[in-house]
Amino acid sequence: MARAFSLAGLLRVRHAQQQKAMAELSAANRRVRDVAERRAAASRTLEGAVGKNDVVTDAATLTAIAAARASTRGMLAELDAAALAHRASADAAQASYNDARARAIALEKLEERHALAARRRRAARRADRARRDRHHHFQPPGLPARFSARFSGGTVMSVSDVLSRISDIQAQIAQIQSGALTSSASGASSSDATDSATAADFASALAAAGSDSTDGTDSSSATSSLLSSLTGSALAGSSTAATDPLDSTAGTPATPASPAGGLVDNGITGADVLADAKKYLGVPYVFGGTTRSGMDCSGLVQTVFKDLGISMPRVVPDQAAMGVAVPSLAQAKPGDLIVEKGSGHIQIYAGNGMILEAPKPGEDVKLRKEWLSADQIGTIRRIVPSTFSAATTGSTSTASSASQSDLVTAALQQLMSSGVSA
Repeated sequence: MARAFSLAGLLRVRHAQQQKAMAELSAANRRVRDVAERRAAASRTLEGAVGKNDVVTDAATLTAIAAARASTRGMLAELDAAALAHRASADAAQASYNDARARAIALEKLEERHALAARRRRAARRADRARRDRHHHFQPPGLPARFSARFSGGTVMSVSDVLSRISDIQAQIAQIQSGALTSSASGASSSDATDSATAADFASALAAAGSDSTDGTDSSSATSSLLSSLTGSALAGSSTAATDPLDSTAGTPATPASPAGGLVDNGITGADVLADAKKYLGVPYVFGGTTRSGMDCSGLVQTVFKDLGISMPRVVPDQAAMGVAVPSLAQAKPGDLIVEKGSGHIQIYAGNGMILEAPKPGEDVKLRKEWLSADQIGTIRRIVPSTFSAATTGSTSTASSASQSDLVTAALQQLMSSGVSA
């Protein structure tokens, strides 16, 4: 189970502090604007107390005008003092917001590193499982009691019994190849020495069965027939399950640092890309952004692949040249990138006709139906294999086939050395 981010609670507190500081800064700026507007109105009142062309000779009127001007000047002085105080308050609120934002960003980066480390741990575990699978050799199911008795001096099987057993083994090999008995090889040895011993014992039993036949069957022709049959069965195992042809380019020559010209095969799949992208659902669209505070379409793509240890370019035209091209939307798999004609917008395909994108200003990162028509799609790109270890699946199957072929070869050599002949 993935370990939770231990500072998640503190990050929520930092975000709350940031929102509070932003609200205080907005209120301080409004107070500064209000004082400025009131001072401008007072200034206009002072200038308009007596018109330029007015001639006032009455003493009472002159006294009233002088008093009004004095009062207005006093109001202007008070407003100037208030403006200075509000400006100082706004500066303090700005500093408080900057501090809260810096603290939140620091924790966001810690969270991103935590998520990346968790992804890498999962990828390492998957790679370990793949390595174990590559070294997991096939061993036939347990031999029947009469066949096992040969090794302890008991009754020896006849050639007919051996032929019957070979048919059973062939059927089980076919089931294993089709995935019906994926657990039957759980006890197989990973060492070549064990495989060789098994082959030698099996061949010895076959030779003994052929030489001690009691049912009248010609031992040479029967043995030859069963070995030919077994060889065909083992070699038939060399065929591999069909995979997406695009995934065969995994790892050649693309790397996490330069994901161009092929697929990056570092244990990450398209499903991992989509899962990482979903954690940014609800993040607001901000042109040029690449964080949870806001991001644009190409920023979302770059951030998601950065989380997975893959370095993608920053802008859509460069991102549209990464990986390999997918011929059509019908062949797209979750995690593929869909680029609009003109390289102005990029999306992450989510499967079943759905896409995940950072759409436009005023909207958030969302999951919705694909709205681009086939004529509007410029290219579809695949950066990582659509399924896990697509590049290594073939090598695992080949190793299994080689193990089976080695088993048959060792059996033939043992039979020849023991003198089985017509």
